[in-house]
Amino acid sequence: MHYVNQLTPFTCGLACIESVATDFNIQTSQAKLLVDYKHQLLADARKLGDFGSASPTMMTVIWQALGIKGQWLQDHNVPDFRQNVLATLNHNREAILFFADFQKNGWHCIRFEALDGQNGIKVMVPVFQHATALPMTITGQDLVDWGFFYAKLTH
Repeated sequence: MHYVNQLTPFTCGLACIESVATDFNIQTSQAKLLVDYKHQLLADARKLGDFGSASPTMMTVIWQALGIKGQWLQDHNVPDFRQNVLATLNHNREAILFFADFQKNGWHCIRFEALDGQNGIKVMVPVFQHATALPMTITGQDLVDWGFFYAKLTH
């Protein structure tokens, strides 16, 4: 999985899209997406407060334009979600993004990487303050506590 950091403090969603696109051999970058979707992102900024922040609706528009299929879903039955969604992911042509009130500090997009032991979920966390995106292990209960929803993307 290609780790991508945020270009700005607000581009976690675009970083996750760039990560998925890179793994699907689709050439794009956050910088290109900021230019290509400038007007739509400005409209989103009026609602979200920060230019570069992409709502789940805007993220869907962007990944569809890149030829990626997917939709936002919600399933808080953690055992079933781990077994039926995460464990069955075909990493060659599928990816999962989570959108959650990350650590109860604000809405953030992160990308699923792998299951880690009985309860762990390894994710890529795009950040702005570090040189690279961070690997982190969270739990399904963390996601539930953070009010998550997810997108299963295919190419």
